Amino acid sequence: MENLTDKTRPHQLTLLNEHLALWWDPVGERWNAVHDTCPHRMAPLSEGRIDKRGCIECPYHGWAFSGDGTCVSIPQQDDPTHAPRAAHDVRDYPVEVSEGIIWAWAGGDTEPSGPPPQDIPPGSVATIDYFRDAPADYESFVENLLDLAHIPFVHHRAFGGMFTAGPLTMTVADRTPPYAPSGTPMGGLTGVWQGPDAVPRTVDFAAPQLVHYVSSRTLLYVVPSAPGRCRFFLR
Repeated sequence: MENLTDKTRPHQLTLLNEHLALWWDPVGERWNAVHDTCPHRMAPLSEGRIDKRGCIECPYHGWAFSGDGTCVSIPQQDDPTHAPRAAHDVRDYPVEVSEGIIWAWAGGDTEPSGPPPQDIPPGSVATIDYFRDAPADYESFVENLLDLAHIPFVHHRAFGGMFTAGPLTMTVADRTPPYAPSGTPMGGLTGVWQGPDAVPRTVDFAAPQLVHYVSSRTLLYVVPSAPGRCRFFLR
């Protein structure tokens, strides 16, 4: 979440079991992400600083890297700004901000598909943003979000209630994913759940990660961070 991320220092993120260093470049006015390991002595770049050029500076020996991963200076050289060898560069990750969420693309040389879109016109509503790391693999977590039968028990003291548990039926109203980018093979569905209270509740799912509880106007994104771990964003 951009509004929850400090722009004055680097941050470590984990995506698909890879550590990334994320930082705001105040000169270029953009977010950058690179592999969170300095090629010199393997120090985590996320523990470093953002210099006056908007580059990330290694905390160990001060090597500096631009947003595209290029090593732009080595203080120990006679000419610190002399162009180093490409072996001194680090991998960069395309970054994009969509609806206030910072997205990094880990697909290598493949063309980024863009972040999952939302159906909320900018500035049209107030949002409450929240994210959390969960000790669960991403696929199981997404499945959990689509399984409304857990709500009366897991969320008993929040918004569920064990006394409301009972048979549930779900009707698939549409198999066309409502938020999938055009031209992609991603699947999804729109389902209508109905429980003992006879109140229909609509849930949209756009593979691989977006779940929208339409009835409560709640959006959740799930991102795989490492084996057995994921990060979810709620708004």
